[in-house]
Amino acid sequence: MLAAVIPPSSWIAFSAFATGHAAAPRLRQLWPHALGPLAIVLLSIAQPMLIDLVLILIYLGYGLALIALSRSGPDGLDRVKLEGALSLHRALQVTGLVLIFSAVTDVAIAFDVFGTTRAHTALISGFGSLLFLVLLGAAAIIAGGNVPDDAPADAAPAPLPNAVGADPDDARIVAELDAMMVAKGLYRDPALSLDRLARRMAVPARRISTAINRTRAINVSQYVNEHRIAAACHNLRETDAAITRILFEVGSRPNPTSTANSCGSRA
Repeated sequence: MLAAVIPPSSWIAFSAFATGHAAAPRLRQLWPHALGPLAIVLLSIAQPMLIDLVLILIYLGYGLALIALSRSGPDGLDRVKLEGALSLHRALQVTGLVLIFSAVTDVAIAFDVFGTTRAHTALISGFGSLLFLVLLGAAAIIAGGNVPDDAPADAAPAPLPNAVGADPDDARIVAELDAMMVAKGLYRDPALSLDRLARRMAVPARRISTAINRTRAINVSQYVNEHRIAAACHNLRETDAAITRILFEVGSRPNPTSTANSCGSRA
């Protein structure tokens, strides 16, 4: 039963960073994921021989679901701070692959058990469990450093226009975003997320992501980071402030060496 809890828990944790999934009511979001562990409990009483098969299906299903969630890229996790979007996206991919790997490992064990020798069962089980715990633990550490953005924007969010009727002019959207970044210094917010940016612009998050990707060939995290680097480089040239202080002022994590190298390459 505890093994059956890991896949749905992983899905609930990562889907909380995507607005399309997190918008569901809490009860509606959680109760279907209890069916897997409940099925294991019932099978342990009625038909224990089917437990392994059901566990394989649970791990494979949630693993594929996580991989599908990751296909939208870091911008699909629009409720996470932009600075942590890339690392969280990688953790999402790793977790999905780990769940699939666990299912494949169980299939290999089943074939070995039902074979004639059973010589590799212990090796497969031990190696698979060790790798599973290490990778899943690493993904949990990465994900644990990020929190879904539930904070409202500074001003009351304007209603979002219908994505279908939105202006298809990508260059105009990016130009307006550039102006807002400079005028209001949005990049200075260390907790800035795509969802918060969408509320400030009153434009759907996916529309912003698409416009930036088409016009600049980068994702939203890279776009905001470019503004932070540009501001940091300007402050380095025009002031005597310490690099660490400048990095905090532009909303970035302290990495003086990286920033200095970036400014040097731009110069």
